[in-house]
Amino acid sequence: MQAHEQCAEGEDRMAKGRRSVRKREALRAWSRPKGIRSWCFTCVVGVLAASPTAFGQSVSGRTVPAQRILSGGDARISARVGEGFFAKYIRLDLTRSSYWAGQLRKPPAGNFGSESDSERQSWYVASTVQRWERPYQTPHWTLVYAFRIPEKPWVRGTIEIDLDSTGVQVGRRGIVGIGRCANHPEECQFSIDQDTAHDIARRRGLEKGLSPWSALFLWQNSPYPGYVWRIKNTLRMETHLSAGRQVVIDANTGLALYFDEYEIAD
Repeated sequence: MQAHEQCAEGEDRMAKGRRSVRKREALRAWSRPKGIRSWCFTCVVGVLAASPTAFGQSVSGRTVPAQRILSGGDARISARVGEGFFAKYIRLDLTRSSYWAGQLRKPPAGNFGSESDSERQSWYVASTVQRWERPYQTPHWTLVYAFRIPEKPWVRGTIEIDLDSTGVQVGRRGIVGIGRCANHPEECQFSIDQDTAHDIARRRGLEKGLSPWSALFLWQNSPYPGYVWRIKNTLRMETHLSAGRQVVIDANTGLALYFDEYEIAD
């Protein structure tokens, strides 16, 4: 019994000795000059704060693309429109650019279709929107550029391009919102202003309608990619519905591309 107690006391003294050694080592480490400690702390904090991910870094609480992504977008759009055109009329809009992290997580468990299962229904709506807007699942940045020609004030548009973490363009939609100005300058003349578009619509037989025509200058992807004028009349107005016809006019050539009908529910 006495031998057992002596053994326990010995183990306790050894444990206290190990704790004492660790404490002395910690004190020696902290006894280094204060300047060195501060420098080390600053380095660690600085690395953590400024270390970018593959796709960008946080600046003032907002994630911005890495420089290679910005450079990739500038280079590809500049090659499409020409360096002079790009420098004069096109500016990056980071406030409208966005990062796409990839496919949504798996749907939450539950009896889908139940009106009370709002989480699962919200997931379904979000996934449908993502499949429509992002037909490919590669993580990427969509850079958005503002397009303005001051001497032609009706020319105002938005250009988009999708890029991966290396600045390489991804996806099938290409550069959206601008023609091939460098090799096909006829795609970027924009010689048809609003008054001229109205005259073309009148000559092509667009009805006067119940109220003044509306005119919209915009980019369309199909069936004829390019900037167009949409001149729209109103032929029917009800409490919560308006309807009429519109003519779509090429903003470069003045060609009336097609007519179609529309209905808008309020």
